[in-house]
Amino acid sequence: SAETLGMFSSAEASLILVTKHLSTIATSFHRGIAYVEEMLRSQLISAVGREINSNDFDEFIKSYYPKLFKEEYVPESFVYAVRRPNHYPDGTISFETAGSSGGGGGSNGGGYDPILTFTQKLDNPKPMNMPINAATNIALAGDQYVHAWIRTEFGSSAGPGPRLVARARQFSSFLLCIGTIAGPQTFQPKHAIILSNKDELIVPLLLEALPTPKEFRDAIKSLSPEQRDFAQAFRTMQLESSVFAVAIVQLKPQLESVLQLPYTSLTKEIQLTQNLLELFIEYQIPPDLLSYDGDTSKEVEGKLGRVKEHVAAVRTMIEEAKEREVKEAERQAELKEAARKAELKAQEENRRMRRSRQPMYADDMMMADEAMPQMMMMAAEAMPEMMVMEDAMPDSMEVPPVRARSLHAASADSSSMPKRSLNKHNLRATEAGPSSAPSSTPDTDGGVPSTDDVGNTINFSHIAKKLDAAFDEFDVDSALRPTKILTLDSTPWEKRYHKTLLTPQEVKSISQDEKKRETNKAFDLLDALSKSGAEAIRYSELHVIVAATHRFDESLIDTVIRSNANPITSVERSALIVSST
Repeated sequence: SAETLGMFSSAEASLILVTKHLSTIATSFHRGIAYVEEMLRSQLISAVGREINSNDFDEFIKSYYPKLFKEEYVPESFVYAVRRPNHYPDGTISFETAGSSGGGGGSNGGGYDPILTFTQKLDNPKPMNMPINAATNIALAGDQYVHAWIRTEFGSSAGPGPRLVARARQFSSFLLCIGTIAGPQTFQPKHAIILSNKDELIVPLLLEALPTPKEFRDAIKSLSPEQRDFAQAFRTMQLESSVFAVAIVQLKPQLESVLQLPYTSLTKEIQLTQNLLELFIEYQIPPDLLSYDGDTSKEVEGKLGRVKEHVAAVRTMIEEAKEREVKEAERQAELKEAARKAELKAQEENRRMRRSRQPMYADDMMMADEAMPQMMMMAAEAMPEMMVMEDAMPDSMEVPPVRARSLHAASADSSSMPKRSLNKHNLRATEAGPSSAPSSTPDTDGGVPSTDDVGNTINFSHIAKKLDAAFDEFDVDSALRPTKILTLDSTPWEKRYHKTLLTPQEVKSISQDEKKRETNKAFDLLDALSKSGAEAIRYSELHVIVAATHRFDESLIDTVIRSNANPITSVERSALIVSST
């Protein structure tokens, strides 16, 4: 037709022209929006004074919380001193995250600051059960705290994870357990370690944010009923396992309790405390062999003196057993050396006889070569055995007599002692007399409270589920995510310590195998301090921590400029949701 020009018609040419014009308009609009955003960004930076980031926002929130909440509800820094009332602390424990401080904010510098948590201390709580093995369940009857932590995250950059830092003072010690809440009244420890004499432990932690309730509900909307049931059950398990917990056990007051000593009597007994810990940890000595069981009206010095006698008697028994083991090892070495020399001498004698005599037949020579060393070997083995019988050890393993009932059996003569190998890892002091069944009635000073005891209880495993329901109901932005706090076995810990009192600080990495060894040592001590679960750990603290992440899709500046949103208002609403649940 007349309107057709070559291969394209005028309508097609018009369409191309209009399309190019629309593309130009879109590009110009985009540039205009970018110009406006840049202008607003520049104005905001000029108003603030500099470009701010997420660390600046966290610092602002710290100063904003006291204005938002009443004094009794203001979030607190997670830094706690391990101490008995009105005494100098044995150490500190803190939960830290990367902050804006250039090097002095955290306990070790490097830009780490303690987190802020909404904290509630339970009044008269029921003891928390802590199983350390299949046969022993320990009751933590000390203070219990619940902490709720809200962390803000802008954009995709989450930054370094948080860490748990524990530090012990000089000539002081405490025990740290890390785990999760496994039931209404059960704390399941995953790791444990004993810190003493300026030890400093840094435990890196991992955060795993779960989908928001709205995201989860939208994701399972199109699934079958069976698939939805599975997804909901799995999310419930994730929420219940997200409750992180830390337990602290003060060693000196608990030692006083288990040894039936007066309160604060071990405060200045540094050497005695170290000896007791060594006997409990390295040799697993039962506490009944060391506890005071005399007149309760006796003075403190008299009770301490009796316990010191018990400790000295057991240590003497251990040293004598070590000496006997060393002597036995030396005799075994002499026996092997004598046998080796006898064999060499027999071989030399055989060669000499073959050179001095007439040649024998090949079969006779072979028989002589085989028979002579065996006969000489038998003679050499018989001679050291006769020496051992003549030089038998005297009956020197008798423990010095002590008036305490707990060492009555240990003062028997050495004929009743086992003849097996003895070292610091397998030694157990046992009574020679007939065993008596333990009393079912606990002591008034440290018995395990029964389940009928009056006390407030809270199902810690349901805290995360309650928060998740509150997020679903009140979080209109769908920005709050339940967050799990994890410790990974494959991630090494960092421990800073002093080998001796005057040596400089050293740093070592605690591997997975070392974590297991440290945990076993700590559990051995807990077993002794609780008499295998018969006595409650009254001098303890349990800190339960739940976390939530308020995530913004863009950076702080872009959230304000592009989304035209005030992150302060959003975080304020999140803080009210968490604190009121």
